[in-house]
Amino acid sequence: MAEETISSGDHVDRESSVAYFVPLSPFERRLLSDLTVLLDQQQFIPFDPQNAAITAVFNEWHWSSLVKRCLDDFLGEEHLLEDYQGDRSIAYNAFIHFLAHEGEAELSLARTEGFRSANEDFLLNLGDRSIKNVEVKPVEKDLHLWETLSRLYQTYGWYWKHKEPLSNPEGTFDIWKLIRKFTLQWQWPENKDDVNRVLIMNPSFAAFYEVKQHCSTQDGSQIQVSIGEFEQLDIKQRPSAYSIGEYPEGEPKVDEDGNMTNAYLTFLLRSLGHSRLLEDPRAYLHLVPWTDLTCENPKFLRQFGLDLNVPFFESDIVNEWVLWTPPYPGFIWNHHLHTEDEVYEYNIMNDWSFPDHYLKHQVVFAVRNVDETDLVSELREYWDTWNDCALTQKTADGPLLLLETIPGLRFRSRKKYQDNVAALTYFRNLVEAHATDTLDVSSVRNIIGLEPGYTPLFEHSLRVIPEEQLFNISWDEPLGEGENGAVYRAMWRKPAGHLATTRTGDQELHVVLKDVLSRRGTSQDPLKKLLKELDVTYASLGGRAVGCVEFLGIALVHYRLKKAGKGNGAILPSPQDGDRKLFLVFERATQATVLGFLSRQLKDSTFVSCWDQVASAISSIADGINSLHKHGVLHRDLHMNNILVTDRYYPNDPQHPHEYSCMITDFGEGKVLKPGQEKRDPTDHHASYGVLEFRAPEVHGNQGWSTKAEVFSFGVIACKIMECRRRVCTTPPPEWVLSEVEVKHHDLRQSVDMIAHIVLAGLKSTIERCLSYSPDDRPSMREVVDALDDLTIDFTADSEGKRKVKWVCWKWDESLKNGRREQGSNEFSEFASIAEL
Repeated sequence: MAEETISSGDHVDRESSVAYFVPLSPFERRLLSDLTVLLDQQQFIPFDPQNAAITAVFNEWHWSSLVKRCLDDFLGEEHLLEDYQGDRSIAYNAFIHFLAHEGEAELSLARTEGFRSANEDFLLNLGDRSIKNVEVKPVEKDLHLWETLSRLYQTYGWYWKHKEPLSNPEGTFDIWKLIRKFTLQWQWPENKDDVNRVLIMNPSFAAFYEVKQHCSTQDGSQIQVSIGEFEQLDIKQRPSAYSIGEYPEGEPKVDEDGNMTNAYLTFLLRSLGHSRLLEDPRAYLHLVPWTDLTCENPKFLRQFGLDLNVPFFESDIVNEWVLWTPPYPGFIWNHHLHTEDEVYEYNIMNDWSFPDHYLKHQVVFAVRNVDETDLVSELREYWDTWNDCALTQKTADGPLLLLETIPGLRFRSRKKYQDNVAALTYFRNLVEAHATDTLDVSSVRNIIGLEPGYTPLFEHSLRVIPEEQLFNISWDEPLGEGENGAVYRAMWRKPAGHLATTRTGDQELHVVLKDVLSRRGTSQDPLKKLLKELDVTYASLGGRAVGCVEFLGIALVHYRLKKAGKGNGAILPSPQDGDRKLFLVFERATQATVLGFLSRQLKDSTFVSCWDQVASAISSIADGINSLHKHGVLHRDLHMNNILVTDRYYPNDPQHPHEYSCMITDFGEGKVLKPGQEKRDPTDHHASYGVLEFRAPEVHGNQGWSTKAEVFSFGVIACKIMECRRRVCTTPPPEWVLSEVEVKHHDLRQSVDMIAHIVLAGLKSTIERCLSYSPDDRPSMREVVDALDDLTIDFTADSEGKRKVKWVCWKWDESLKNGRREQGSNEFSEFASIAEL
């Protein structure tokens, strides 16, 4: 082991140093306390400060290392002056905000609250001294647990150390992962050899990865590195398993200012990402002997109250079900799914496992053939996605089998068919329900009245908002009424949650209630219509729905409620108004429709500022549509009234506390596609969906709605927004813009109409492709988003005077007309001209 050090950075004078304390989280303390007792009982190697000094091991911890680096970045002299005008309070808040949002979905919010609490006087103690005088330290009450961690690191952790250039260049460790790796090697020392035999030497593994012994070439020869009985391996993904290729010849790698282009930077990052070393699976995968498992049939498990349903998965994906008894009780041993630290902490501190993890004290595993899963190809994501899993094999020459817990199956299904945020949110909802003792209270299935056997997409996930939390409902003045139902204003008194991500105190939020009507002229069952819209809405918005309205849940409310008293917003049901009715609950947009918002915002803006806002709005809308397509959803009713704008406030972000955000709404005509499907069956294309002016030409033929048809709809929306700017923003272009466009249009200054049609060249090239007549000639929404992201980045640089963006003259209404007719035909379709806006 290395000798004790403060950190890998600058030397700290201990006499003048200022401490910044990084405490363990409660769940880490509990795990380490339980393990300490067991180690002492088993007379495991005692703590030896000569071999594993606490400070040295502490500095190898992910959080101590990250805190040290970020303190240096945010409060270092250069960034402090440049980004925060020398204000350490603002810089420190930015530091805390950054740590809280490491990753996505505020995964570290609870931990950083602990950092702030443990260092209340930090800035006062620091005074005017340099950040180099700060020493990152463990808190005193954790020191005995760091002795235990040092024992683990001394015996196992340091030679299982894994460095990864992008995500973990220092090779730091997470405590719960280190404990799992330690206990696996300690309890089952033969496990690494078993995993080597059944996985590393398996042809399925070899198809994805190249395996080499870790070698040193200091003297020009290859020397195998061994630590004890452990031989390190270099494992890299095979080039055949991905497609990066060479950087296109002739494509620029730097721009005119000498900076690396976005395209080349993306290529380098992708290349680096695919050349990363894979963490040796022998360190963390557990091979459970088949003889330690007990087979059970599904009927038996259901009789004991287990729910074996997994959303998005067919029931026959599981070969069989088995039970396994861990060697000791507790979360160290039970293969419990870790979704995020705070949720895992709730599990441990409340001694509560996720529903259907256990049958009595045995872990319930689903058994699948490894080759029929994504485990091998996704081994890089083991700790984030597959950490509940184990391996087994019935016979020495039999197929390799994967053991998965039911919570793990549910997490992976949501992550695969929705996204990671949807998966995280589901388990956060479980914690909130358990914390409020409502986990087993009337389920959504019962409230809606579903028949047994029907499993909706939103099973286990949908929030039911109690009627008494809603008030000030605008029954007499609906916000809107249409074929898909009516929408009403309301207020929601949202109670504080248990987790840090929801623990914001009681809030009164502006929301809308939407009822769901069957399509006019049809005999569609209202319940089926509701279920369809719920499925589409949840598939669209149940996860990270970028650029879309936030879906909050459902509410069963007495239709037309009467206020009781004044000023308190209380409500009472009015029996004469009939039974309760089910409503979908969404956030309410604060700025109404996008055209109305831009008409107000652009009126007094400069030419460049107008285009900055237009480009941002169009880019935001593209993000929303791409998010829907990514979730396997066709909207099929995109038009200007279904694109709203709202205020977004970020009080914990000192640099960007507010922004306006465009969001797509109204998913009543939407359709969830099957995995891999890009369009509806031509026999069921429903061309009647959508506003006529926004439909792609092929929707009227036999092709129906598809993702490419919605790219065309997006192109029409972009044209509408550009037309709005042309009418509202009358400020003339600056001289340098006119001079640039005049090179190709010599009579530009004599034509007011041509000047009014000066646009961003990047916007023209992207939107013009969206308006192509043939779907095959249109880009995907992912390609549109990438192009517009590059444009907005360049626009930001342009504000500094670099003028990266280019300008052209473009009659977008002509491109739109051309996109609506067949090539070679002189007849246009019945669509109105864009000029009629």
